Amino acid sequence: MPNLAARRLTPNEITSLAQDKKDWILGVCPPIRIILSGSSAKMEMTEASDIDLIVVFKTPDDLNSAKRKLWSSRPSGDWPVDLVFHTTQSFQHSCDKGGGASWIACREGIVLFEEEALFEEETRFEEETLFEKESP
Repeated sequence: MPNLAARRLTPNEITSLAQDKKDWILGVCPPIRIILSGSSAKMEMTEASDIDLIVVFKTPDDLNSAKRKLWSSRPSGDWPVDLVFHTTQSFQHSCDKGGGASWIACREGIVLFEEEALFEEETRFEEETLFEKESP
């Protein structure tokens, strides 16, 4: 019987994909935070996985403008991505109430980008970045 399991990506492959997604987002719009979540943040991504990213903006207008720009600029044949959009207020509300992808990202996500001096020191996010995270 053939092996139907998808190949697990190496930490270097995951890091490279996450960097590419971050660069794409920052090249199109100015978020205040980008958080890697899901299997890619746990370094458990396979060839069948998508990349889960939480993208946070200051205002609803910034968020709506960025949505249009990002979806229209996505490179063809690119690795699948699941983008979850929030304003700072809606993201904080999701983190506080619990449940869902944003709540998980608050506890297990890896911050790929954060606007300097935006959040207080008592943030819930891990201090490590994807690029400093140890391999499993």
